[in-house]
Amino acid sequence: MHGTIYQLGTSPINADEYMNPETISEGESVCIGYADEIAEAERKSQMEELVEILPKGMFTLNNDLTLTYNGGIDEWRLSYAGLIKEKAEAITPDKAMTWTGPVYNLQMAVFNPLDTNCLFITDYGTGYGVAERSIEFMRLINLLNPGDRLYAGLIADYYF
Repeated sequence: MHGTIYQLGTSPINADEYMNPETISEGESVCIGYADEIAEAERKSQMEELVEILPKGMFTLNNDLTLTYNGGIDEWRLSYAGLIKEKAEAITPDKAMTWTGPVYNLQMAVFNPLDTNCLFITDYGTGYGVAERSIEFMRLINLLNPGDRLYAGLIADYYF
């Protein structure tokens, strides 16, 4: 199976700051068999797909392939908290020690609330980046104000 890795930041990312697919580290519950940078011609379609994965209306894709944050994190946090509560309530004593079913569902709700195979690199200042599930990206969004922009660096296809 495969997914997409997005390097995203709050300031423009120069080409020499793009992560190298070979120097990406795996974050919590992430497994990368290998990754390849996508072709320049595919960047727009990959960014369009990202907007579709994100909570509806939260971002607008601009012509320069930046994303403008429109707001909505407060509502999203409410739904995220509800999702975690729902998944936790499904764990019964007889299923609490298994790693499938309700326990796994809770773990995925916590780490990957957008329920996507996409991974996100939001901390890459050292030249090494950690590909994380969607919660790390949502933590970055939590720091934004409406009108703020996100900039894309590396976009890679990865296999797991």
